[in-house]
Amino acid sequence: MASLTSSIDAMTLEEKPTALNFTTEELQCFKDVSAKLLLPKTEGGGGYNASQIKPREVAIVSMLSKCRVDKTIGKYIQFMDVLEQYNLTLDSLYEDADTLRSKGITDKFNSNYQVCGRDKGGRSIMWIGASKPSPIAEEQITVHSGILYWMAVHSDLHTMREGCTFVIDTSKQKGITKVGNEKKLQKTWQALPLRPQNLFIVGAGWLKRIFINALIAFASVFSNSKVLARIRFVEMPEVRTEVPDASMPEELGGEKRTSVEEWVQSRLAIFNDFAVEGNILKGETKADVTL
Repeated sequence: MASLTSSIDAMTLEEKPTALNFTTEELQCFKDVSAKLLLPKTEGGGGYNASQIKPREVAIVSMLSKCRVDKTIGKYIQFMDVLEQYNLTLDSLYEDADTLRSKGITDKFNSNYQVCGRDKGGRSIMWIGASKPSPIAEEQITVHSGILYWMAVHSDLHTMREGCTFVIDTSKQKGITKVGNEKKLQKTWQALPLRPQNLFIVGAGWLKRIFINALIAFASVFSNSKVLARIRFVEMPEVRTEVPDASMPEELGGEKRTSVEEWVQSRLAIFNDFAVEGNILKGETKADVTL
């Protein structure tokens, strides 16, 4: 993997990380959430120990939950349940690069995700463009890479506060091949908090729409109704009404950018020096991004 410095140098000005200057109210929310997550579940807490509560994850989940403490607690518990389901932890998410590559994370980044610029509202763009289903044997690294990409998208203040543009590009998919884990993975993704201001599903013909609608119907129990209402089946020209040409993926005419792997590393690195002042987490001073 390229060094962090070279990864950041290759980014355009609008994509470079900037300091996380959270407001006093936001920082107070993070402290309240952290404290409550340590409480037993019988007292309305998460029942977690200090190693299961990290500043980076608390901040992202809190911001995507609009800093509503009780809502954040519920979303954080869902997030931790996903990690447990796929035998992941907050530490194993950031294993060394060689270990992650040996598990196939580079291929998952490159085949499932795109690096984009900003939408016309200045928000980050979450662009999923998988060309094939995820085999059951690869579920863990599929979810692992997806969580890192999701966090990277939401690693700037404007996107955390205002939401993102979410694009699911199905145009590369040839037909519909089921492997049996589609509903399981859909439920998994729905457990991650998301505030899409635009949600485009691109290139889905009528048969593919039936399949996607079935997954949406299954996941609706776990989804925010406002999010579901924003889903639009479109073609690429409609995406361009919200995404400037320069911000599109490079393969669709956008500016040249770093690889997904390098971009994720660079985006997450903004949290390296972030900690809630007076953090109760036993000497926690960094978010410890080591990817």
